[in-house]
Amino acid sequence: MIPLRIGFAGNQNNAPFTVARALRAAGHDVRVLVDRPESLNRPEYRYTDIRYPYPDWVEEIPTVELDDVVFRSPAWGTLLRRLADRDVVFLNGMAFAAAADLPMPAICQTTGADLEFYCDPGRAGRYALFQDHAGRARGWARSLTATRRPTGEALRRTAAELPSPLFHYYRAQVFRKAVARQIAGLRAARGVICLPAGAVPVADQLLEAALTPRTPRVLSFMVESDRFRVMPPALEGPLRVFNPARLNWSRPCPPWTNPWENKRTDCLVEGVALFVRRTGAPIALHLVEKGHSVGATRALVTALGLDGCVHWHREMPQAELAGHYQQAHVIADQFGDHLVGLAGYEAMAMGRPLLCNWRPEVFTPAFGEAAPVAQARTPLEVADQLELLSEPAHRRRLSDRGREFVTRQLSPEVFLNRLQPVLAGLPRRAVAA
Repeated sequence: MIPLRIGFAGNQNNAPFTVARALRAAGHDVRVLVDRPESLNRPEYRYTDIRYPYPDWVEEIPTVELDDVVFRSPAWGTLLRRLADRDVVFLNGMAFAAAADLPMPAICQTTGADLEFYCDPGRAGRYALFQDHAGRARGWARSLTATRRPTGEALRRTAAELPSPLFHYYRAQVFRKAVARQIAGLRAARGVICLPAGAVPVADQLLEAALTPRTPRVLSFMVESDRFRVMPPALEGPLRVFNPARLNWSRPCPPWTNPWENKRTDCLVEGVALFVRRTGAPIALHLVEKGHSVGATRALVTALGLDGCVHWHREMPQAELAGHYQQAHVIADQFGDHLVGLAGYEAMAMGRPLLCNWRPEVFTPAFGEAAPVAQARTPLEVADQLELLSEPAHRRRLSDRGREFVTRQLSPEVFLNRLQPVLAGLPRRAVAA
């Protein structure tokens, strides 16, 4: 295929960056725009060969927020200008809207909230509640009338001082305008990288409403299996389980969390307690302090008498996960109706057995085969799997099969083969001279 000049905007959880690296390795001219300050969205916190200041194919631009999209701020203008010389662009996060503002073909890569929250006008009320600020000044009318000809920026700044009802109304309206822009971008896209049907029903509904039946969809999963060497088995000793997934399971959900993002960590903790009661065997469960249910998980651990078995770690950059995988006998992921994350698949690539609810009813049809994981969705099933995983020979068999599955189904080469028909079908004007 003729090399393309490809641009990337939006990098939620570094997922688009993995695609950018694969395309760059395939010979394309790639430019990645990084605009978010969070470590999960910055490549230097994932890759040891990416340092700051960035190499010439990675560029930092001003942060693009929801208001920037709606009001087409200078930050939004910078994003558009830095993509203007590309033949095709991959858009993620709040950058979906750029598909309707740019002349070249666009592919939207969905990674969660960019579709499930920011493309759903029904979430305006929750967004406004989340945006509310306690103790805002009440001199908003005076400060506004004191300005003879208020600029758009002055109006937005003053709006932060509105009384709660007016502020909620204002933020909800801005949110709805952003949603309209995001949906317009999806409709303009020449392809979408997304989850299989059934994984997130709300996402299915939003895509059905936004896309035409002819819009190509590409299965989103890709693991840079070429980056990960198979680790030797962990040292013998008490079974060590490491769970890198967010602790999202307690109710009610905060405004910024979707109800279907329930990881059911409580199922894992209760399963460990059942395993201990049943076998009396020592076990070490390692959890990361991230997600809205950290406090609830600590309380559950104490209530089940597991304080001596559970070890806590601060939230860490993605680059630090490999060290924890190396020490663990088993990696745990989600046990609810969400989905196994990139961390779980990368653990499989490194030769670690994965304990989770893989949701085979959804993902087996998508991949054409079931993943070789320690499948569990209840505390009893978790305890049963932990008994099996206590045997080194069983862990080794599951690890070998897991690595083979990732290589066969999720490698960069396999992903690019799925993406190739979309790129090949782009208008000829998108091909670099």
